[in-house]
Amino acid sequence: MSEWICARCVLAEEPGASVDIGSSPIPPDCTLMTGADIEGSTYLAPPAEAVQVLPRSASYRGEPIGVLTGPDWNTIDRLRRSIEQVGADAAAGKPESAGAPEARRKKPGRRRDIIHETTGTTAPQLHLTKEAMWVQAKPLAEGCEVIVPTQWPAHVVRSVAAALGTHHRNVSVVPVAPGITRDAAALFPSLLATLAALVAKVTGGAILLSTTIPESYLSGGRTGHSATWRSVLDENGRIREASVATVIDFGAYQAFTAEIDARATAPHNLLYGTAAVATTLRTSRQVPLALFEGLFDSEFAFGRELHANELCGARGWDPIEWRLMHLEAAARVAGDVLKDAAGRADFRRRYAANRARLNRESAQKAHGPSTRGVGIALAAQQCGFVATLSDGSISVRLEQDGIAVLRCSLPAANPELKRYWRQLVATHLDIDESDVLMDDEFNEEKRNTGPAILSRGVSIVPRAIRSACDAIRRQRFRAPLPIEVSRSVRIPKSGKTPADVARSFGAAVVETEFHPSTAEFDIRSVHISIYAGAVVNRSAAESEIRRGVFQALAWALHEGAPPDGSVVPGTGWYDTTFRGRLPRVSISFVEAGAKDVPSGVAELPFATVPAATVSALAQATGVPIRAIPVDLPAIIRAWGQP
Repeated sequence: MSEWICARCVLAEEPGASVDIGSSPIPPDCTLMTGADIEGSTYLAPPAEAVQVLPRSASYRGEPIGVLTGPDWNTIDRLRRSIEQVGADAAAGKPESAGAPEARRKKPGRRRDIIHETTGTTAPQLHLTKEAMWVQAKPLAEGCEVIVPTQWPAHVVRSVAAALGTHHRNVSVVPVAPGITRDAAALFPSLLATLAALVAKVTGGAILLSTTIPESYLSGGRTGHSATWRSVLDENGRIREASVATVIDFGAYQAFTAEIDARATAPHNLLYGTAAVATTLRTSRQVPLALFEGLFDSEFAFGRELHANELCGARGWDPIEWRLMHLEAAARVAGDVLKDAAGRADFRRRYAANRARLNRESAQKAHGPSTRGVGIALAAQQCGFVATLSDGSISVRLEQDGIAVLRCSLPAANPELKRYWRQLVATHLDIDESDVLMDDEFNEEKRNTGPAILSRGVSIVPRAIRSACDAIRRQRFRAPLPIEVSRSVRIPKSGKTPADVARSFGAAVVETEFHPSTAEFDIRSVHISIYAGAVVNRSAAESEIRRGVFQALAWALHEGAPPDGSVVPGTGWYDTTFRGRLPRVSISFVEAGAKDVPSGVAELPFATVPAATVSALAQATGVPIRAIPVDLPAIIRAWGQP
């Protein structure tokens, strides 16, 4: 390891902090690079062009504001602790740019119109990984060679090339499949690679830059948001007009704004008819959020489903029938999912029994028997990207000896996924699976399959593989071998089933129990029904969904960023463990048709379980709940009021 120069990031202790160069003496065998050593400002490549590389002052606590190099890890770790910082922002945690959406004049509606308005709020959910991240960078004559665990090698190439001021052909990236593929971590390796490349350029040496495990929280998480839903309905409960005003907190930097804006509109229009959407984006002194992680699907679904449940509860309407009445023709499968969840969880009986039994005043006086509540939520998951990132391709080549070569550069760590791709080629070309070879070499211009987002690998890439194989079959006996066909990796704009356009549906039913004598809650059971097209590996899908259910429950009940919007590595304050008795969790899949293709499932628990949980707690206590994580002391106080 003597040929490598060790490097660590210097992380900001507070927003607004910068390295105090004058009071931080550096030994001769070490170097310290800060934003002052970079000409102008350097940013990551689109769609993360707002993310600054090595800013002169930090936008959030924990942001890299310097890179320290030295002969060994002990030396630089000891030196890093002695680096002094200045210029901490006194306004840490307050939004830098915020605001509510523009006020809209509310139409009075007709005399018999029903108007209902709900504001739902979610706190940020941080995602921490338990592995150190690293990158190797060697300077070249006009560029750099980079080895990095990444889910998106093309973005690393573009970001490094932009920082070095060179053409992307001068940047060689060797992607390594990351040990943990979190969608939110897709952009963070680009930041580390850019930092390592800049240091390699300055020092002229080969750089090994590594984080420590407590620093890995920088990978991101879910946004905080607030959404006000307003529906104008006729006396039969059918929506005549709907609108939503939402404020999204991106943390320190905004990214994927066009994608998120498109996703804010599509699910509601698909499920409950057209809604006028007004979105306000804001930044704050928080860790960058919403870089992937469902791209706001779950946060938006929370407010929508909470609004639907409140509306049905207030008017005495059946939540199932009301939703079925509004489902668009393109979402018929969503109705099957909804009915499957309601039937398997015995929702209608439980819902009616709880409404009849719940008498908050008498329960307060008795302080004896517990009260139960049940809630339901329906949501869609859009796989891949709707408005952005349609770049990337795969190719299939059939050789004269009957061997097929699949060229797909996604750095997928999951061997099951690669095997599924090979099986697709074998099935569609009518050859043995052993005759299908994988070529996963990455090349920015010719072999770039785009980002390795899980739902993209499961749902979007297989469509491209099938299309390429079908084209080869049509040419197979009319053109000489070898035949090679390339296909872009993008979402089809139309299809016979939701899975054809990379869309899946989920419905969750959650039952809760409130104990007045001890002021405690229990989650008794969770059932979630899923439509995800042709499920590739049912046991793996069930495992992913089950894990998502508990993470979603933790997000709804007690998981949230601290009030000042800050994160302190290594302090142990941020606990993601589900607390309380473990509920019964059951999962069912709505069967797909014979020709349905796979679609993703990982985001569906987050999009359904929180709203169902909050609605169940509200029914159990009679106290309106419109935010997660729920404020249990406030609920207890409100419940105890006459």
